[in-house]
Amino acid sequence: MRASVVLVTCLACLLPVGAVPGYAQVAKLYPVDQAARHPSFLAFRTRLLRAVRARDTTYVLSMVAPNIRNTLGNHGGPAEFRAQWQLASGGERLWSTLREVLERGGTFLGDTMFTAPYTSAAWPAGLDAFEHYVVVARGVRVRSQPATTAQVLAVLSYDIVRSTDGHPSEPAPGWTAVVLADGRRGYVISRSVTSPIGYRAAFARRRNRWYLVSLLAGD
Repeated sequence: MRASVVLVTCLACLLPVGAVPGYAQVAKLYPVDQAARHPSFLAFRTRLLRAVRARDTTYVLSMVAPNIRNTLGNHGGPAEFRAQWQLASGGERLWSTLREVLERGGTFLGDTMFTAPYTSAAWPAGLDAFEHYVVVARGVRVRSQPATTAQVLAVLSYDIVRSTDGHPSEPAPGWTAVVLADGRRGYVISRSVTSPIGYRAAFARRRNRWYLVSLLAGD
């Protein structure tokens, strides 16, 4: 698979009425992971993922930078990190968030900064991140209603699709609403799409050691 972002022209106007399209909606955003470019970071990420899966709070806190950014505001630091992720009561949300971020690749900024996941790190310039979702799998069915028995409107793979601005994004538990290129509203299984402004992380190398320097969402 190519490790690049490829923009493609929508072909909606070429499809016959009633056809199930497999074309890109806005653009393609293929998975990309540059971690192997720097063996030290790849080893670090592998160890961190193992700690996340084991819910090893001690290790995770040991690699949190003293000035970690937890929000887009001016505050930060390990104490705020512990409180925000409720580590005293198990930190359930942290483990699922970090695992998703780390397992979805990412890109380097220079040689000492890695950002993840790829859905944020490789987002196409000039495309409004607030108005779109990324399909993170192959063969994702867009249905006419939030039900697995509903009509299939499209089948997408690694597409960027428009969100339903001004409408609830989750019309039913486990489903996310999207807008197809021809204007039709459809629904996809929520685990198959993500927002580019969701949680993302940045890791920096300082004094021959990698640290988590930010874990935040929004823009």
